[in-house]
Amino acid sequence: MTEKLPISVVIPAYQAAAHIGRALADVAAQTRQPAEVIVVDDGSTDGTGDIARSLGATVLTQTNRGVAAARNAGIRAAQEPWIALLDADDTWTSGRLAVHWDALARAPDVRLSFSDYEIARPNGRGEPSALHNVRHYRRAPAKTLAEGVVRVERAVMERLVVRRNFVSTSTLLLDRDWLLDHGLFYDEHLPENDDALVAEDLEWLLRALRYSDVLVVERVLSSYVAHHDSRSADRRRQARGIVRLGELTSVAPERYSPQCPKEFARLRPFHERVAAFESFRCGGYDAARRDLEEALSRRFNLTTFALYGATRAAALPAGRAVFDAARALRRRTKRAQQKADANVVEQVSEPRAPVSVVIPAFNVERYLAAAIESVRAQTLAPTEIIVVDDGSTDGTRAVAEAAGVRVIAQSNAGVSAARNAGIAAATQPWIALLDADDRWRADKLERQWAARALAPTRFVASDMRLRFERDGARIESAHAQHPAYREARKLHLAGDVIRIERADVATSLPHGQYLAPSTWLVQRDLLLLEPFDPMLERGSDRHVGEDFEWLLRALRYSDVLVVEAPLTDYLVRAGGNLSESDGRARAGDVALGFLVEASPERYLPGAGRIFAELRPQHVATAAEAFLRAGDATGARSVLAQLPARERGPQWYALRLAAGAAGNPVGAEVLRGMRSMKRTLAR
Repeated sequence: MTEKLPISVVIPAYQAAAHIGRALADVAAQTRQPAEVIVVDDGSTDGTGDIARSLGATVLTQTNRGVAAARNAGIRAAQEPWIALLDADDTWTSGRLAVHWDALARAPDVRLSFSDYEIARPNGRGEPSALHNVRHYRRAPAKTLAEGVVRVERAVMERLVVRRNFVSTSTLLLDRDWLLDHGLFYDEHLPENDDALVAEDLEWLLRALRYSDVLVVERVLSSYVAHHDSRSADRRRQARGIVRLGELTSVAPERYSPQCPKEFARLRPFHERVAAFESFRCGGYDAARRDLEEALSRRFNLTTFALYGATRAAALPAGRAVFDAARALRRRTKRAQQKADANVVEQVSEPRAPVSVVIPAFNVERYLAAAIESVRAQTLAPTEIIVVDDGSTDGTRAVAEAAGVRVIAQSNAGVSAARNAGIAAATQPWIALLDADDRWRADKLERQWAARALAPTRFVASDMRLRFERDGARIESAHAQHPAYREARKLHLAGDVIRIERADVATSLPHGQYLAPSTWLVQRDLLLLEPFDPMLERGSDRHVGEDFEWLLRALRYSDVLVVEAPLTDYLVRAGGNLSESDGRARAGDVALGFLVEASPERYLPGAGRIFAELRPQHVATAAEAFLRAGDATGARSVLAQLPARERGPQWYALRLAAGAAGNPVGAEVLRGMRSMKRTLAR
């Protein structure tokens, strides 16, 4: 068993009964476990503490004193030398602690570190990487220590976060002795009123930067959940709070990093303009004018002056009437948007789901109409259907155009490029993929859309039924026949919906791909963050499945929800799709294992190790498939890929059979043996 990391996870929680289970599940799913988990129940009345206790966490209870006091209580009570903070409504990937811990070894003198994170919003329009969108961070000088790991000097980081704080508390990993030695507790008495909210996390960070450079893990290891009612959602109070924080640093400069007061003074006109703009949007024209007058007295800026002119116009009755009408319209629009967002989360019945269906198509004239019709028959209709014609030479494009769907035409570039083109052109926040020779059951989208409300996720799949074109045979449940899926650890959520956590996907998926693309419902942001790889090697004797490889990359960012019902009909075509070429597909699993081992940071943590353990089995399976098909050359090729140190009796037996199949006598003997086996089977 892997030794636990010397980390105490501290989770402040107030009225978090709806979230605390997920937060603790994320901790439990870590590929390397922390030694201690502490939940500080900050006077909740909804059973938060009881839920946390039932899930095995150490629970500290206090009267309601705020998040700063709760974090401080957890830090004081922690027994381990490192502290990882997690807000109760945020989430972690399964590799959060392991990846971050390994990165710390690159800079043993650094005591303050954080990682990249995604921003999740109720309407699905989040940001897959917070750091990617912070231009002043991307342009800042930093020392690269390893791929995705950089060191930023404290003075540089100070300038960056004074301009805009982009550090999420749920991504921090901190040295506890360092915190205690320097008294780096969160300030429990910062100004907070109707006018200004001084953020305790930014104030703490500006004190902490006196004592350490910063290690940044530039990988998305956490998710910040932005709610409409979160404290940071009040942008006017938050903007005013930054101005107020600048005043605090000037009054007590000895508490903060050396350049902090000077940097706040330099940026004060900018912060005042931001605060004034937020006040103006809320109808606080007089307050906005006062802020802008102060900003202009310090430094003239054309944007500031233009906004000041608008506040002067608002002082006149006619101008105020115009601005008030614009504000009223904006409020109505915002309420409508929030209502729409709530409908998405709460599954209020809507005529259409915010889903784009993407169908890659190459020479599928005979199948495409049925696929499109199965989408149109959905009980919960998608917003749009996109067919990407990948350079077809038959009537595929004409079928799509006759069906009245949106058609994108490109020269033949393969299924990955076709999917990527459709995803890039899509207008909706969720994508459902459908191969042109497959079909959906009428309730496919409705049941998956309902399932995604049960737990935060970016990926939903389902079971499928297999139809064999050659003889008409059917298998009613692919999952029931798939050993890797049957053995995967699952958490039952409700009805026939289960969740497979990222760590369990990493353990089970290398045994075999059990999540076919036509069963997926995926957030578009995830597909844009991790597009399909159109450059995967396609040799004559192997095929790396582009969907299999994508899953191993993309599911670093999401657990998997599965509706355990066959909502997709998957056609196994007679020689027309890769599932029919078993030898090439199994040889592709061998090649994929080498890819994952070569770049483990790109894939699910631990998947490379599982592939390495399974390589002798994958090689043998591929060789047997080639031999069954009479392809001795393919069998010998895949057998040669197994390193000599991993070869056992089975490998030598298969190599002997492959050699025999390469000469006429041996081939005849093997054919006779196969014929006898079929006769005995009958």
